Amino acid sequence: MPIAETLGYLARPAHLRRTTSIALVVGIVLSTINQLTVITAGHANTATWVRYALNFVVPFNRLQPRPAHRSTPPLVRCLGP
Repeated sequence: MPIAETLGYLARPAHLRRTTSIALVVGIVLSTINQLTVITAGHANTATWVRYALNFVVPFNRLQPRPAHRSTPPLVRCLGP
């Protein structure tokens, strides 16, 4: 799917609410895992804060529009006929 179409899909209010919620949760979890000790120890620098912010963008890298209806469940497609 072209990037413009994907961005248009994600910008719809219903989808934006969902993707923003996911990004917030995933960003907090990743930031806590990856940066918490550096920040709490007082050793955070600009690079640390950039990495911290990028943790909130990661979910948008993997989100793709899904078809409204799938004729075959995903597990069946993986296992084959």
